[in-house]
Amino acid sequence: MSTGRFLFSFPLAVFCLVVIHASGPVRASPSGVEASATVAAATITGDTLVVRAPRVGALPLAAGPATTTIIPLTDLAPGADLADVLDSVAGLQIRRYGGLGASGVPSLRGSGGTGIVIMVDGVPMSDAQNGAIDLASLPVDRFRSVEIHRGLTPAGYGSFGGAGAINLVSRETGGAGAEAHICGGSFGEAGTRLVSHGRFGPLGADVSLMLHGRRADNGFEFLDHNQTFLEPSDDHVRDRENAWFRESGAVLGGRIDADALDLQCRASIYRRDGGRPGPVGGYESPNAEVRSRRRDFHLSAGADHGPLQVDLYAGRGEDRLIDIEREVGGDPSGTTVSENGQIYLRAVKRGEVDLPVGGTALGWEAGGAVRRQTYDQRHENALNSQVLADPTRERGTRSVFGSLSLISAGGRVSAGPSLVWRRLEDDFPPLPPLPHLPETPLDAPHVLENLSPSLSLAWHLEPGRWLLEANWSRAEREPTWVELFGHRGGVAGNRELEPEALETVDLSLRYVGGGGIIARAAVFETRAEDTIIWRRNSQMTNMAINAGASRTRGLELELLGSASRRLRWWGNLTWQRARDRGLENGGKALPYLPDLQLAAGLSLRTGGWESGLRISHEAASFRDRYNSPEDEIPARTLYGCSLSRDLSGVPAFPASTLKLEIMNLTDDDVYDIEGFPLPGRSYRVSLALR
Repeated sequence: MSTGRFLFSFPLAVFCLVVIHASGPVRASPSGVEASATVAAATITGDTLVVRAPRVGALPLAAGPATTTIIPLTDLAPGADLADVLDSVAGLQIRRYGGLGASGVPSLRGSGGTGIVIMVDGVPMSDAQNGAIDLASLPVDRFRSVEIHRGLTPAGYGSFGGAGAINLVSRETGGAGAEAHICGGSFGEAGTRLVSHGRFGPLGADVSLMLHGRRADNGFEFLDHNQTFLEPSDDHVRDRENAWFRESGAVLGGRIDADALDLQCRASIYRRDGGRPGPVGGYESPNAEVRSRRRDFHLSAGADHGPLQVDLYAGRGEDRLIDIEREVGGDPSGTTVSENGQIYLRAVKRGEVDLPVGGTALGWEAGGAVRRQTYDQRHENALNSQVLADPTRERGTRSVFGSLSLISAGGRVSAGPSLVWRRLEDDFPPLPPLPHLPETPLDAPHVLENLSPSLSLAWHLEPGRWLLEANWSRAEREPTWVELFGHRGGVAGNRELEPEALETVDLSLRYVGGGGIIARAAVFETRAEDTIIWRRNSQMTNMAINAGASRTRGLELELLGSASRRLRWWGNLTWQRARDRGLENGGKALPYLPDLQLAAGLSLRTGGWESGLRISHEAASFRDRYNSPEDEIPARTLYGCSLSRDLSGVPAFPASTLKLEIMNLTDDDVYDIEGFPLPGRSYRVSLALR
């Protein structure tokens, strides 16, 4: 199916449905507006739309001054990937590196992976070494929902990424009972999730324990293009090698909710082992393996149920690249061990006052955060047992943040300015790019300070039905340790780097109608100045410099509704032009960012059965900044379907469900970025017992 047909026919069809079904009662609620129909249980709470719906049956829309989308995760099968969940969100693209369980890096409105803050319960997870985080290292089983903040990140998080943020919310601790999820599927996929809740001790603490695990062999058959997509004569069919993985983990949570104090804590461990297959076409590493371990603790205390909240987080992780055959990188045969740690403390105070000006209300939020990150790396040579250790890297970050929310009488107009100040300090010896070069110590600690302002305006044209909103934000993405201080293997540091300046603005219109119809259209622009790009500075080394600039303009369309109480449908479309504005490649498309992305689906419930159909489409894009024809990623359209059965008759588990999902229904030959093949037709069967 051509890109042009998608671009014009789909929006026309779904907006016709909006016109046809845009009638019926809508009632106001104390916390916002709630559609009267029960389709997908969609509600708008405050300024954020939340949709509780099956994976294939429906998808949430964005709403509110922060253009935030919230996706529930509790009903997903244990084999689900976070990258798969996020891939159908308007304005968000996922750069995948292979099949199930493989690495994934998000891009939001034309940004790079380092331009998005990834958080868990508001705690930033992105490391200072490389600036991004792999979505595959965040198991879906642990989280209740995921929030996607486009352009504007709530100041209360104390962290700005410029293009936006993704925040994962952990499962709640409370209640009593147990649930079990198991799944199995193609290419050796299997997964399980066991959760138990109960009360313990004289204080009546709520305690929960979750055990989760999954695995896959990923030995699927694919058509190997040998990295020459324009030359079919060297294509051949083969099996994917060394793409297996095994992961497991446990989370113990507790909560005490007293009259004046709400105390929550969570401790977790996680382990993942897998192959490191590499892209096909001569870049494979059939014997290399990666092992990861994580452990963390999070304590959250709130006074008087919300006005004051304090969070303390401590985490430690270890990654091992076992490359005995010397297939990856330039290090000698052996094992590379990387260890990272983080301690994070944040305090937030909230309040509201009534102003003596026509019933106007003013809400406010203020706080501060302190963060300390460490990183150690060593290489253990397999031939002579020699250990080459890098100096410990440390970064200290302090931030102060505040925001206001001014709401006019009647709540029809609101304005929300916010400001975040951050100070980063690095103090450690830099690393020479090649062994024979001397170290050049820092004369003084490397310090960066920046301010990130934002402004949100909202106007309820018709309360409960039409909302017009505009948002603007400006932020700076600080350079990573690799960019600033280099890395062994030919990466030279550049201590003169300036932060990337990112500015985003959007204007959106939201409509809530009868019959569960919710629609949003938004136009946006994201500009990046002083973009950090890599350039060769000698025959054997590369260095990061501030020489890039880009601009992304786009349109987002999102729709959700129903033709009856049994039939539900959703769809979203992102059209964007992400273009390079640098001197070398001005006007060319940025890598890995298609001009058009579309996702749509519907579900039909009949008795205890529910069937679903899903379609996703991506236009062609490029792998390089020069837009070389041989590095073009072809357009693709993928289909999926599902069938589930309500097993309410099971006595011990009254809310159980059996589900069958089929992905890539038409068995298309699909590649992701950098020549990583994706599976053809595959299936997953899951059983949820509650």
